[in-house]
Amino acid sequence: MYPTISLRRKIEQLRKLEEQGYSITYYLLMDEKLATETLKVALLEVSNDNGFFELSYKAQLTILNKIITREVFRIASRKIIV
Repeated sequence: MYPTISLRRKIEQLRKLEEQGYSITYYLLMDEKLATETLKVALLEVSNDNGFFELSYKAQLTILNKIITREVFRIASRKIIV
């Protein structure tokens, strides 16, 4: 069981990841609006996992990148289908 993490600490860690995550997302999508929405989905997903906040920055970034990649593929597959 992970200790309770303060909301302030979560926000601080998520903000550290936000810029790098946006850069990656925008590079993959080349669309500001889609990049913002994709990053929002990824950050919301990790924010619900208290264990995530106990990891190192590098490990957090790796997980975030995997989620971003998954979401980018979902968006791409919807564009192909439509």
